[in-house]
Amino acid sequence: MPPLLDARPGRSFALRVQSGTTSFYPGRPSDTLGYNGSYLGPTIRVRRGDDVAAVVTNGLNADTTVHWHGLLIPGELDGGPHQIIAPGATWRPTLPIRQPAATLLYHSHVHGLTAEQVYSGLAGALLVTDDEEQGLGLPSEYGVDDLPLLIQDRQFENGRLVMPGGMMVAMQGRRGDTILVNGAVNPLAAVPNRLVRLRLVNASNARIYELSFSDRRSFHWIGTEGGLLEHAVALEAITLAPGQRAELLVDFTDGRSASLVTAADTNSSMMGGMGMMGRGARRTDAAAPATVLRFEPRPLGQARASGVVPTLLASRTGPDASKAVRRRRLSLNMAQSAPSCDFGQVGERFGNVAFGIDDGNHRRGQFAPS
Repeated sequence: MPPLLDARPGRSFALRVQSGTTSFYPGRPSDTLGYNGSYLGPTIRVRRGDDVAAVVTNGLNADTTVHWHGLLIPGELDGGPHQIIAPGATWRPTLPIRQPAATLLYHSHVHGLTAEQVYSGLAGALLVTDDEEQGLGLPSEYGVDDLPLLIQDRQFENGRLVMPGGMMVAMQGRRGDTILVNGAVNPLAAVPNRLVRLRLVNASNARIYELSFSDRRSFHWIGTEGGLLEHAVALEAITLAPGQRAELLVDFTDGRSASLVTAADTNSSMMGGMGMMGRGARRTDAAAPATVLRFEPRPLGQARASGVVPTLLASRTGPDASKAVRRRRLSLNMAQSAPSCDFGQVGERFGNVAFGIDDGNHRRGQFAPS
């Protein structure tokens, strides 16, 4: 588990953006980036109603930013590409936390380097909590029955992390054939044999995951990136796109081991040909089903009741459709002309993609896949 940075006691936290080396495989160090460490960052926990002071120092020799992905705050505090932190500089935003409990994400969002810096490790989980959530009796023991899980696909050569490049990356974003959870290869989670809360974060650059359990056990979906659902939803599989989050309750009271698995990456090959893919890219491996994380339930800590899924999670007031004065149907369209690629700007421009609403001809000349 990533270390927990709880902003509640002093209503503040500090991050240092830094480079380092990480041995994903024994004796095979890789050059990586991280927050307060060599790869990824600590889990930051904040509380609704607080004004949290953040201190972010850039220890890299390149520009960076820190974007609070999903935090509802003014644009000047958001950490987007317009808020550069130069090498050696420190950024001191005060973040007003005014939204319901949710699982969020923080990451680099510097213009032109987002994909590279996130791939190298600049990401972490950001948790918002509030009184309503804490009153539900949900699993809340950090790292024991309340687990933030950052899922990433990465590429390795001889046990060392490599940065994929080439035409396929320009088309589809960086992908890998090895799945990490919280930076670990072949991860194993020892969990208590009771109800466990999984905070899934798709921190991959481009891969979409279709997640389920190897023994086909069902689970309850209780939250999205927007916060808790009104009612829990029983599912056997869930899909996560890059940047998307989902909170699940999984019952391990039967004591049986199980694995979280993902289906094949069906969006991993728009065209064939290994020669076109570039360094480190392996289309065929990424297209295979894979184990994401193994769970081993066991008695941990003091014995206690397994807990039940609350009937009502959060009160939600939706718009009244009967009061609508106008109804519109919008169709989103995309078309692509014959491929062409400027290899001098791989990752910035590929082809001529036309996007439209209701068949309108709205063109965007450049896009930057992550």
